[in-house]
Amino acid sequence: MILVTHYMDPAPSIGAMYLTVNLGLYYLGDEWVVFNVDGSNAEATAYNLADVTGAAGASLQTSTSSNISSDNFAINDPIANGNAKAIVFVSNNGTPPGAAESDNNHGVGVYYNGSNWCIFNEDETAMATGLAYNVQVFAGPVTP
Repeated sequence: MILVTHYMDPAPSIGAMYLTVNLGLYYLGDEWVVFNVDGSNAEATAYNLADVTGAAGASLQTSTSSNISSDNFAINDPIANGNAKAIVFVSNNGTPPGAAESDNNHGVGVYYNGSNWCIFNEDETAMATGLAYNVQVFAGPVTP
């Protein structure tokens, strides 16, 4: 399971490279591919990738009619549930195992609703069913 984040300034001598599209991940059987959810061509940019396969707190979370509320859905994770101090990372998984393609062309974030962490559409559009996310949860603040 992979997480992806755009890295805006990998080479300061080149200058910052802003990303104006939403990212997703496809698994092609033997490799993960970063893609633009809107189908546009990939921009020349850099990404931070983390392989969290088998890590504690790593899971695949899917939006369903029973966990969606308007523009968000609650994740169910034993480390995150009831833990307002959890640290939650998410990446759209366009090819979840055993399911249909899952593309959400909306920027997403996470928030704690008092009992669960939720993945939400930043533009407040309704959350669709069948969307999959690679999720990594840490128990609380990380201290250096």
